[in-house]
Amino acid sequence: MERAAPKKTFGAEAPSEQAVESKKFSRREMLAQRCLAWVLQKGDFDGAEKFFPHLPWNYREIFSVLKSGERRSSDPVIDELLNIIIFQQREAGTEEFEELKLELYKEYLKERRRELTSIIAQAQQSNNQKLLDETAEELNNLPSL
Repeated sequence: MERAAPKKTFGAEAPSEQAVESKKFSRREMLAQRCLAWVLQKGDFDGAEKFFPHLPWNYREIFSVLKSGERRSSDPVIDELLNIIIFQQREAGTEEFEELKLELYKEYLKERRRELTSIIAQAQQSNNQKLLDETAEELNNLPSL
């Protein structure tokens, strides 16, 4: 049985716009977007350096682009994320921003624990005692919130 082709409607969005909307962001990515939108709104990039290490990798690049005063990137993926962040700017209080930073940090810790647990399993399988010890120590030193 063949499927019917989707109906075409007038005023449909461009394919690139549909791609942006259909992307599912992790909780950490959404928190990073909101934090960066707040920083962009306030213009306080120096104060935001504290949560920089907790940003996902591509959001660290976005932070650097925004801090330099640019609003465009040569990388289309980064450029797309920049647009999302720029559109999310709104007035937000300092308390909300502090809560966003805390939640972003919690998500960073969760992901880092997952990564370290995976590395430990691989080190055990390959009998790499040095990697196992180093990774276990890092895992044990991660703060719990």
